[in-house]
Amino acid sequence: MTDQNLDAQRAWETAQNKTAPEITKQTVNELAERIKQDPYYASVPEIAESIAKYMLVLTDNTDLVLDIAADDDVYELQAIEIMTKASFFAVMQDTKDFPLEANSLDDYLGQALRNMNSDVVQQLLSEEQRQALTDYINEAHEDGLVTKEELFDFGVLQSKIGVETADRLGVESMEDYEPSLSSQKAALTLFEALDIEPTEDRIQNMASRADSSSAMLSGAFPQKSAPELEQGASPADVPDQSI
Repeated sequence: MTDQNLDAQRAWETAQNKTAPEITKQTVNELAERIKQDPYYASVPEIAESIAKYMLVLTDNTDLVLDIAADDDVYELQAIEIMTKASFFAVMQDTKDFPLEANSLDDYLGQALRNMNSDVVQQLLSEEQRQALTDYINEAHEDGLVTKEELFDFGVLQSKIGVETADRLGVESMEDYEPSLSSQKAALTLFEALDIEPTEDRIQNMASRADSSSAMLSGAFPQKSAPELEQGASPADVPDQSI
């Protein structure tokens, strides 16, 4: 992993821990501007720009708001969710030089393949599931390169296998919940920025991952009634479901 990507990872982790009392109540626009000027991001200004951008995307006529009139604890939770999701998408947008060389240090598929025979993976996944993942990686590696699309589609496959595993174990997973409209909108923006076709599977998977990162902080899972983006539709075409 490059120094820049290590900085991006640290920026993401720090943003997740910035709570409202440390920031003081501000509108989402004011907070986004402050993020861009935060000295912490001096070494990765492009990350700060992306975080600010996604903060505005996530709260643009969606289910997610930052209400300065709300009680402090409510405002704090809103700020944490917005910044966590915005940081997640900013890190996802901070792509390396693609295509990647297969089995390089930055090749997540190669890392996954090397872990396929670990005790944890063998305990959790069936032989058929491990074979499906292995076949996907080997096919992606055939030309010696890994594209952005292959990387994101591997995440889609992992998600589907995760659902199967959760069902088999009788436990709940994030995939049991409809991704939030805010995260779907940000996912569409992400794929447009990366010049990747925003298929429904890709949007749903990336939105679920963003919701999961937020849920891990708050301990609250998203609602099951969030609307889905229709194929080829803009998030602005989806009716606002917020109260």
